[in-house]
Amino acid sequence: METIRVALIGKTGAGKSALGNTLLGEKKFKSTAASESVTIKCEAKTGKLPNGRAVRVVDTPGIMDTEGRDVRDEVTKAIAALSPGPHAFLIVLQPGRATEEEKRVIKQLRGLFGDEAFMEHTVIVMTRKADIQDENEDPISIQQYMQRYAADDVKDLYRRCGRRIVAVENKHASEHEKQKYAQEVVDEVVKMGGFYSHAYFKLMQQKKIQEEETRRLRREIERVAEEQKRGFCSIL
Repeated sequence: METIRVALIGKTGAGKSALGNTLLGEKKFKSTAASESVTIKCEAKTGKLPNGRAVRVVDTPGIMDTEGRDVRDEVTKAIAALSPGPHAFLIVLQPGRATEEEKRVIKQLRGLFGDEAFMEHTVIVMTRKADIQDENEDPISIQQYMQRYAADDVKDLYRRCGRRIVAVENKHASEHEKQKYAQEVVDEVVKMGGFYSHAYFKLMQQKKIQEEETRRLRREIERVAEEQKRGFCSIL
């Protein structure tokens, strides 16, 4: 069977590294409850699912972490490390009110990829499943949570990625439960089929660079034209 290739993306403290360890079946990524990103560069690890299928996981630095680092290069490296491309981007979020930082994460993801094609290969993974509750602190399904309590930005992300979502508990779960969560995540990935091409990503990045250069040249032309116009008026 083909190795499942996934990239973990999200903000600092969302539980990306812990999720990676759950998927791999052992602790291969450093994971702490830190306010600053423990993962400072892309790391790729390989493990096996309970059914014996190999899984390759790339953990990325927290997007827009507490130091405000732009990790465009690291995400690019993550996609390259999963060549010919990741089967899925796992966007790792936590339940609760979306912070401004989290909203920036979602916005930056869209800007990073240049179009919505990556959403066709995206699954939201909500960590801290035990905290997915209603106002009476009774457990509810992740679908109920998304419908009733999720912030608008998260709901929009959920809709754009085809309502693919899995809730997991990384910290306070038995090994058997973690194996079940790992399988649930991979089942969602497999259902999508295909992968997000590294070659396509590189072409999109080139397209963005060209578009940015075109906009810069247009602004420069407009500036010079305005100077010429002012110069002509002064002669008159």
